[in-house]
Amino acid sequence: MGKIFQIALDPKDVKKADRLRKYFRFFYNPHRNIWFATERAVNAAREKKIKFSVEKELDADDSGVRIVESFPGSLRTAPTSGAADEIVALTLAGERDGQMPRPVFLGRDINLSYHPGAFLLDQSGGSRKYAWRFAQQGEDLGEITVAHRFPRLLKILHDPDTKFVLSLGGGGLKVYAQSVIFRLIDALGARECVDEIWGTSGGAIGGLWYACGVPVVEMEKSGYDLYNGRYSLRLTPSKLSVLKNLLAHHVVPARFRSSGFSGFLDMAKSIYDFIFNVKQFRQPTIPFYCIAFNLNSFRSEILTPLRFNIPEYEDLIFTVDPIEAAVASSSVPVLFVPKVIKRNNVDVTYIDGMTTESVPMISIYKKWQLDRRIGIEKRSKLFILAARCANETVFNYRPKERVGELQMMMIYHDALTTAMAESQRVLIERDPKVQLVEISTPLSDWNNFDIYGIPTFIKESYTYFINDLLRFEDQPPLEEKAI
Repeated sequence: MGKIFQIALDPKDVKKADRLRKYFRFFYNPHRNIWFATERAVNAAREKKIKFSVEKELDADDSGVRIVESFPGSLRTAPTSGAADEIVALTLAGERDGQMPRPVFLGRDINLSYHPGAFLLDQSGGSRKYAWRFAQQGEDLGEITVAHRFPRLLKILHDPDTKFVLSLGGGGLKVYAQSVIFRLIDALGARECVDEIWGTSGGAIGGLWYACGVPVVEMEKSGYDLYNGRYSLRLTPSKLSVLKNLLAHHVVPARFRSSGFSGFLDMAKSIYDFIFNVKQFRQPTIPFYCIAFNLNSFRSEILTPLRFNIPEYEDLIFTVDPIEAAVASSSVPVLFVPKVIKRNNVDVTYIDGMTTESVPMISIYKKWQLDRRIGIEKRSKLFILAARCANETVFNYRPKERVGELQMMMIYHDALTTAMAESQRVLIERDPKVQLVEISTPLSDWNNFDIYGIPTFIKESYTYFINDLLRFEDQPPLEEKAI
């Protein structure tokens, strides 16, 4: 959030500012000649040659105004920092005799007739329909909050004897649906309670962003930038590249082909730049791990930017640059060229971690067991919240349906990973000290790499992910589980 200014207007310009306020929402006048304005509004006022003096400047975060995020609207979207600054300025202007009103965020594009006293407010000059209201005097706000609807999840997050791990599966651009999970954790005020974030494929990208503290609105903005063409990232091969690749493999003699595995698109640099464009120079503040499949040794490996001096981690966990790790985990086999990472002066070739773990589960469990065995993990319980986004093509396939070779390969791949995930799930759930909660948003009508589906992925995530979590909240706790 930004700056809020308490200002005094030149008496000659009060009427001028008041006239302009309906167009620019420059100032909020509580009483006498004391006004409150956001930094954006102050800059606009200067451009309009309105005379004023700054009496006080404060950070919106330190203003004492606390926005109440109501359920469910606040999980569907969140106001921009500029809009949040506006409501802070308006709230400060409403202070009377030391009593400050409580602003409640209701959501975006909602029907105001269902919310008495609601009004729309965006940042100065903005047109987004963010809905707000002020709490009534004596109103119990606890019952409208996100925390009130998710007490079971909140209890687990704050349990000192439970390790909480967020696991994010792949699914191409559908991983933008996972933003609602980050929004939920933030709304619960529980980001610091997440002990580790794991990701596979596209889930590794979103997981890295969240581990680095990238605001959810910035993550979603990167998706809308792709959708609107403000950022270009080609994720599917052209017909010409497909033809050239097929000719290289089926016509050109083997001795003239390039060695190793190949794919249609070399996306390593493009994906690296895309991740950095959002992440910038932020570094993970939550331990981050991702899964990638090592083609040199033909096994899955755990990649992380963390450095360890633990002998037991050798041949299990490998330290690499965080963006390089996410790119390696996202190198879809056949479609993309594998990612090569130099490790100890040796070129190691990786493909998508979904090859063996569509959603990280068994690797999380193995690491937790190892940490307990060597004494670095003292907590006795493990909770894994696993989010699945990928198409489950195998369940949509009809035996008599005509499909191409590439689609049939994807069906075989999905069948294999589904079977592996099921066996991993059974193994984990046998342990009474572990609780695995899976939530999913299949969106099977959309291609994983269709940029035009991004708004739908974000919007529909509430229907799937949040409803799955609500069912978890409402079901009776399992007596046999330790959590």
